[in-house]
Amino acid sequence: MRYHPDVSTAPDAAEKFEQVRKAADQILNRSRATPQSVSAAAAEASAMSRRWERMSRHPSFAMWFSAACLLGGCLIFAGALHVHQDLYTYNIHKEMEERRKNPTAAQRRILDLLVEKRVEVAAEKRDQHPPR
Repeated sequence: MRYHPDVSTAPDAAEKFEQVRKAADQILNRSRATPQSVSAAAAEASAMSRRWERMSRHPSFAMWFSAACLLGGCLIFAGALHVHQDLYTYNIHKEMEERRKNPTAAQRRILDLLVEKRVEVAAEKRDQHPPR
């Protein structure tokens, strides 16, 4: 308002006011889209939309889209396996051998009970079917 011709008595007040107004318009309009840029973006979006419509209605689109999704899922799964391969390649057989060689107390108790049961079953079979 300092440079407005009605407020300022300076001889170049109208010229300075016009410069300030133009600068303010430029700053304020940078954040706004111009009608030309909006219509260009809308035309581009409309063209892409028409292209997508044409492509998605093609008879083989569903097959190719499904194949691409399946392939993408397989690649993601393969990547996860690769990243976490130490979780999936744990050597279970070594662990089982180690447990057989060094059983815990609970495992020893279970093995003893199984051996006792096996002896009982064998004795019952002998009693039912004596040798001839």
